[in-house]
Amino acid sequence: ATGAHRLGREWALDKTQEPDGATYDGVGPVKDLDDGAAWLDRFTDAAGGRLVVAGGSYIGIEMAEAALRRGFKVTLVTRSRVMSSFDPDMSDRIVEGLRRGGVEVVENAAVTGLGTSEGRVRSVGTDSGSFACDLLVLALGIRPATGFLDGNVLERGPSGGLRPDPRGVVAPGVWAAGDCCEVRHRMLDDWAYLPLGTHANKLGRAVGENLGGGHLEFDGALGTAITRFVEDGVHLEIACTGLNTALAEETGLEVVSLVTEGTTASGYMPEAEPIAIKVLAEKGTRRLLGVQVVGGRGAGKRIDAVAACLWGEMTVDDLAWMDLSYAPPFATAWEVVSLAARRLAERL
Repeated sequence: ATGAHRLGREWALDKTQEPDGATYDGVGPVKDLDDGAAWLDRFTDAAGGRLVVAGGSYIGIEMAEAALRRGFKVTLVTRSRVMSSFDPDMSDRIVEGLRRGGVEVVENAAVTGLGTSEGRVRSVGTDSGSFACDLLVLALGIRPATGFLDGNVLERGPSGGLRPDPRGVVAPGVWAAGDCCEVRHRMLDDWAYLPLGTHANKLGRAVGENLGGGHLEFDGALGTAITRFVEDGVHLEIACTGLNTALAEETGLEVVSLVTEGTTASGYMPEAEPIAIKVLAEKGTRRLLGVQVVGGRGAGKRIDAVAACLWGEMTVDDLAWMDLSYAPPFATAWEVVSLAARRLAERL
């Protein structure tokens, strides 16, 4: 929980409040720079202790890495799967990398309660048992801070996010941008809540331009995202764009997919790192639907070429035959993204 005012915000950095009013030290969210600074202080005060991260998405993985680097023993608990926006076969690869890096990963385990002593968290209870800890990170995602609009006529989606037009207009005289907004998902042609800094910046730029008398439109998003986990000899890059299998099938699409394993550079080069790419396409139209990437150094940013293809509504064949760069330190002669698309095209 976070307070709406500054005093409430400071309280929330160090305490978690139970329904009966009790608060516990060592528990807090990580959503902004103030949170980050507070967690650095906590890491110093409890150096070498035990930390539990509740939440298995981008922030949860990044906080696990930060704690490991400071000597903590880390347990990551998530109520579903780690990186549940990925298909299970790709999520499993992420879990394997986290475990190799020293993270204890517990999936399908919702947090059920806290064990405390002298006003401080000592353990976290879950569906899969209890885990001792000195600190508990809440990396549970966010909701739009639009509760103050309850009872207002401004349109909001199921997430609670506002729905501005491409210029940022919610209603005459009302403008909005950032994590309080839903955006148009270009693959679904429907609203989606995608709280990412990229969209916040772009729609914010449009709002500023338009308030100043110009005309600029934000034309939607694909959900392109990237992170990494680096610890104890493990370098894991994680990226995705477009639809995953479950979301595509929910919209009635007939999906064909394939995972291709390769290397980020020619195999005889010291730079070569393993990479796995899952490509999804629509049967019949051969339209590219999405791609997920898990691999070593240099793997993640390959997602941008795929995002460009999705933006241009290209097919899996277009991606397979694109003129992508090659030199042995950077890629294989048939760039691995194109190779993955080609193999799926052959299956289609």
